[in-house]
Amino acid sequence: MKRSIANAIKSGDQDTETGQPVAEVIAESGVQRDTPERKQTALVARYKASRSERAFLPAMSMEVALARRAAIVEFTRKIMVRDRDFGEISGTGKPTLLKPGAEKLCNFFGLEPEFTPVVDEIDWTGAQHGGETFCYVRYRCRLLRQGRIPGVGEGSCNSWESRYRYRWVSTEYLREDLDRTRLLKRGGHRTLCEFEFAIDRADTTGVYAKPAEYWQKFKEAITAGVARRVERDTRQGKAYAWEMDADTTLYRIPNPDVADLVNTIQKMAQKRALVAATLIATSASEFFTQDVEDTSGDSFGITEADGRLPRKSVTAEHVSAAPVHEEKPSDHTLLCKPWTNFGQMRQFFEQIRERVGETRYFEELGIAGVDNPAEFRSANKALECYARLIQIAALPEVA
Repeated sequence: MKRSIANAIKSGDQDTETGQPVAEVIAESGVQRDTPERKQTALVARYKASRSERAFLPAMSMEVALARRAAIVEFTRKIMVRDRDFGEISGTGKPTLLKPGAEKLCNFFGLEPEFTPVVDEIDWTGAQHGGETFCYVRYRCRLLRQGRIPGVGEGSCNSWESRYRYRWVSTEYLREDLDRTRLLKRGGHRTLCEFEFAIDRADTTGVYAKPAEYWQKFKEAITAGVARRVERDTRQGKAYAWEMDADTTLYRIPNPDVADLVNTIQKMAQKRALVAATLIATSASEFFTQDVEDTSGDSFGITEADGRLPRKSVTAEHVSAAPVHEEKPSDHTLLCKPWTNFGQMRQFFEQIRERVGETRYFEELGIAGVDNPAEFRSANKALECYARLIQIAALPEVA
């Protein structure tokens, strides 16, 4: 072990396992003869080890391992974007890798994904599942690089995940063959109130924005004489408003259009498999997790399009110089709202509704004591509800 490689070559020493001259072993390894002495010593240890023993030796040098880790850290800080490529949920130990981030890491390391269906079960008629359409898929993702397979991961998704299996509907859309006494429900009879000038304008965008149907119901109630005219306090004094009683009960029913979600379910399974394989192939599990993704309930903040946890700025920003495993945001950071008026707030809720699915969306609204975002009377209540939906949207079940 103390002899230099140069001396071993000059003496014609042979590899103890193969019997090859040391010079040939070095040539095959790709290591140059003028390698520094500290690397020569490591190579001597390599050619003196038996073939069975070599299986327990590292596949790369310490320098390469350190450079690889540093590359991931630097790449995350300079290239990956919070809330788009990775996110974090309050209470979790580290950020969650999202699909765009996994794709960037694959490109950075030259990894090509190859998807193979492992399970693809679709019971269109529901004959084997109590009359309910059922779809279950599992994909295996292999990441390839120059003929090697650095990482393999599997991911699954099925139509009985709550966001795909159920829908919330109002009474008028409830099928007659369903027994409403056996269905989960939320909401009930509520008193709605709007200022008179807001009803006259019926804005669908801006500060007083509400759905067109909402304003129409008020106008119909006023015309029918079932709405009550009252006075409400404003900053400028008293102002007339209208109150009406409304039945906002919603029932949870089986989703009648599960067949429309087959492609979504397949893509979700592929995404989960890709993230799992990427974490393995790049050794990124030190920095990221997958379990709380599709949480990530992103503890890194809210973005305009795909919303995650709120932060001070709604514009996606590059990771700061702090380590990837930075502490979770403080409470005051999580309470910064990403909208400036009610119209924008409604748009944010509509976007997150598509991500979390009807079931979880209306369940969270119910917890907040409203049936739709238009009923929030407090900006803080709306933001708290939105923050919970953001956390849910980052979970692995979200498409």
